[in-house]
Amino acid sequence: MLNIYRASAGSGKTYRLTKDYIHLLFDPLKERAHRRILAVTFTNKATDEMKTRILKELHLLSQGEKSSYRKELMAKFRMDEEAVNQRAKHILITILHDYSSFSISTIDRFFQQVIRSFARDIGVHGGYNLELDNSSTLEQSVDNLFLDLSKDENKQLLQWLTSYAEDRIEQSENWNMRSNIMELGKEIFKESYQHKAEATNLKLHEREFLSNYRKSLREIKTCFEAKVKQTATNGLNIMARNGLTHDDFSYKTTNVFEKLIKGKLELSNRFVGFADGVSNCYTKTKPQDIKNAIESAYSLGLQKCFLDLVELFRVDIVTYNSALIVLKHINTLGILSDLAVQIKKLTDEQNTMLISDSNMLLNKIIDNSDTPFVYEKTGIQIDNFMIDEFQDTSLLQWENFRPLLSNSLSSGKFNLVVGDVKQSIYRWRNSDWKLLDEQILTDFRKEQLHEENLDTNWRSDKNIVDFNNSFFVRSSQI
Repeated sequence: MLNIYRASAGSGKTYRLTKDYIHLLFDPLKERAHRRILAVTFTNKATDEMKTRILKELHLLSQGEKSSYRKELMAKFRMDEEAVNQRAKHILITILHDYSSFSISTIDRFFQQVIRSFARDIGVHGGYNLELDNSSTLEQSVDNLFLDLSKDENKQLLQWLTSYAEDRIEQSENWNMRSNIMELGKEIFKESYQHKAEATNLKLHEREFLSNYRKSLREIKTCFEAKVKQTATNGLNIMARNGLTHDDFSYKTTNVFEKLIKGKLELSNRFVGFADGVSNCYTKTKPQDIKNAIESAYSLGLQKCFLDLVELFRVDIVTYNSALIVLKHINTLGILSDLAVQIKKLTDEQNTMLISDSNMLLNKIIDNSDTPFVYEKTGIQIDNFMIDEFQDTSLLQWENFRPLLSNSLSSGKFNLVVGDVKQSIYRWRNSDWKLLDEQILTDFRKEQLHEENLDTNWRSDKNIVDFNNSFFVRSSQI
């Protein structure tokens, strides 16, 4: 069973985690149960706090001192007080004598343990250094990028940089090239870029592909603009043949035709309404002869112009805008791809691995396998998994962890995740709160999941809790 605890601040999350962990330790069928439990969180401080809390409670239990966990342990395992005390003492001594196997760690540390086991397989020296600071590596790589511009193989990069600088100057933006590239380079460490980096890099350095791709994007842009301009011109011609001007239409809305011809690609809501019926094109107070002329023009092709433009801006505008954005940023993407190559070259020379690359590297090793063969090869034998602060998990981290949970659940083992989407603060580290809010519910079968909201605040006074509950309920209705 996978227990999903949704725990707001002060709702007893640490108490629940400690309780579940101690209950797993007390399992009479497992000796040295701590070796087969993995609890992960996201900071070293949180790791130390969790270890300290578990050891403290085991110590209190072993000494027969007051503990809020004793009664539940006695009831669940049908033990008297003395038996609980002796069992807790035995567990505590076992953990202290085998402390290196007390597996409560950060998620990054756990993944590094796996990657080091595969160092030879993936072409990395086992003694590599883990680089936590991306900024220093980025700075050196940017310097190397500029130093290598004179090489023949970097002509394409020079063109990208030149075009990028020209675009910045045209937009009256800061054209300090080095600082701009440094800012751009931060995207390389994000999972959204890493997912597509390898394939993108190959395509961007195929000259023929790049030339044809740009050509097709410009054709999309030119074709859409030509259609809009031609349709707007047809509308104006139909108006002219029927002796109509913009003043004859409601709110002079047909002046949109002229704006479209001039390149202002935007339709007003009133203009869109003209396509729905001729009565929307004029006011009730218009002279009858004007109404008749508008109705005649409407039936002779003016409505079709309205409809065609509405359809263009409903469907084709998406492809058009996409082409514009890609054309605008393709130089930027090219620079990023070359900078990524420089970063890889530098880390290989220094025998370092960026911590931001760890998740992607492990994901490639696993290669979407449903069975955790990778983890088996490392000698890791875990029955129960506990993931704290799950709202701060990234998509890649989850994809790397999911095979482990799936395997554990298929064996009927106990697992848990705990988090609160309202406390998701690590988006800059690729965290994705939607994993807790939505995806985890679809990744496993319904019968494998148990959701529980920890809805009691143990940290604040009653008056404060009552005020907040009342305030936010009423303010949401304003």
